[in-house]
Amino acid sequence: MRDVVLSARSIVKYFHDPQTFRVLDEISMEIYRGEFLSIMGKSGSGKTTLLYVLSTMDTAFEGDVVINGVELRGLSRRALAAFRNEHIGFVFQFHYLLPEFTALDNVMLPALKLGKRSYEEIRARAMELLDAVELKDHAEKRATRLSGGQQQRVALARSLVNDPAIVMGDEPTGNLDSKNTRMVFDILKDLTRSRGQTIVTVTHDPEFSSQSDRIIELADGRVVS
Repeated sequence: MRDVVLSARSIVKYFHDPQTFRVLDEISMEIYRGEFLSIMGKSGSGKTTLLYVLSTMDTAFEGDVVINGVELRGLSRRALAAFRNEHIGFVFQFHYLLPEFTALDNVMLPALKLGKRSYEEIRARAMELLDAVELKDHAEKRATRLSGGQQQRVALARSLVNDPAIVMGDEPTGNLDSKNTRMVFDILKDLTRSRGQTIVTVTHDPEFSSQSDRIIELADGRVVS
């Protein structure tokens, strides 16, 4: 039996501007440990909204989300923020690195905030991850001195530093050229194979999604395939 890392049950989400409409309509799904899942759909289908609900960054919804056996509905904002930092890694279309910090500093930040390991252990883990994304030699460079593709790979390393249950990506290759898109995809795929990492991405790129383990397609707030 496959190990379920995330379970969503009867997710309903409304938007109220300019008028009330249902953007997510009774969505239920399970995501398995070690799975590479892509969520697709046309603009306005609800795919990014669903990702934000699953990641606990959007709490104004009906239904239930369980990650690693923890029921998240009803937790305080502070508790949810702490849970996200420890259990969920994020990679967005824009890297959101701190420009005045080095690549190494940016990767270390979530683990320093979590505070469960020593500085030396966190630094060693961050260097290991920078090596995995082929940026170990750039560890001491400020983020502003890195190319766009390199910055996105630093963001990927940062998302992994706390050994999260799930890495969630919102168009993680949307700003990258084909070479860097392939590199990021290969790193993500290798994570599922070598470490059993669970990856969930929203993407509009059919070539990217076709190589993932499973595709969930949304239309008008519903799962259609």
